[in-house]
Amino acid sequence: VRIVTTRDGEWGVERLKGHYISREGILSAKAGDPGLWAPLVYGIEKQNSGVLGINVIRPEIFAAYGNRAGEPEMLRFYQELIGRLEKAGRPWALFTNGVERDHLFALKLLKTLGLDESRLMPRPMSARELVMTESRFSLVLGARLHSCIAAAALGIPVAGLLWDDKLRFFAKTLGRENCFMEVDGADAEKALKLLSEAEKTPVDTDVVAYLALQTRDGIRQFMHIVDLEKLSAASEQPAYPGRYVQELRAFAVPYKIHRVYNGQTYRRLAQPGEQPLSPGDIRHGKPADTRAQ
Repeated sequence: VRIVTTRDGEWGVERLKGHYISREGILSAKAGDPGLWAPLVYGIEKQNSGVLGINVIRPEIFAAYGNRAGEPEMLRFYQELIGRLEKAGRPWALFTNGVERDHLFALKLLKTLGLDESRLMPRPMSARELVMTESRFSLVLGARLHSCIAAAALGIPVAGLLWDDKLRFFAKTLGRENCFMEVDGADAEKALKLLSEAEKTPVDTDVVAYLALQTRDGIRQFMHIVDLEKLSAASEQPAYPGRYVQELRAFAVPYKIHRVYNGQTYRRLAQPGEQPLSPGDIRHGKPADTRAQ
C-alpha cells in the first residue's frame, strides 16, 4: 500500500489516519468518488426534461445503520410525497440504482398507490444505464449515495435522505446540507421544501470538477510512486514510501485556487495564461492573491 484516498473529505482523511493507516510512509488524501467521471466517460449529458426523479431504496437497510425508519414509515413518506406532487401537477418518476430488492419495493409502493409500472424507470443493469436514467431528470431526490453522485456529476440539482455517514459527508463536501434531511422523521412537507431549496441551489460544478480531478491525481501520485520505486530498484537505493514525500511535494498539477468553501480549499484547472499553483503551495497555505480572482 502506497496511498489511500477517501471520498469523505478532511473528516475521512482524519479517520484513515486515526483508525486504518498504521504503517509509516503511507500517504492519505481526500478524493472524489470515481462515479463523478461517469457522464464524461459515457458521453451522457442531462436532458432538462422537467421530471423529478425519486430514488427508491428498500427500507430494511436503515436499521443496520441505527435508524428507526422502516417499511411502514417509508411507504407513508413516499405515498404522501407522490400525492402532493400529483396534486401540484409536477411530473415525476421512480427509479432505483439497480438493486433488485429496491426495485421490488418500488413496485410494491406503486401497487399501494394503484399506479402501474410505467411510473417506475427500467431497472438499470450497469453504471452507464443508471447515469442515462438520471440524465432524464431535472431534479433528483436521492436515497442511495450513487444516485446523488450521478446527479451531481450530471449537474442536476439533488436533494436527499440521510441515513449513514457517507451521505452526510457527501452533502457536506458539496455544500448541500440545506438540501438533505435525516430519514428518521422525514415527511412529505419537509421533502417538498428541500426539493424547492435544491432547485434554487445549482450544483457547484467547480467543486464537482475539483473532486473528480482529485481522484485522477490520487492515481497519478500512486503511479509516480511506482515509477520512483522502479528507479530506486534499478539504482539499488533503499526503497521505502516515506522517501517519496519530498518528490511528491514537487508533483505539480495545473491548478489555481478557486475558493475556500466549508473550510476546504477547492481548486480548478488553470486557464491558458494563468500560472499553475502547485499542491505544495496550497499545502503550506501561500496566499492566492492575483492567481485566484
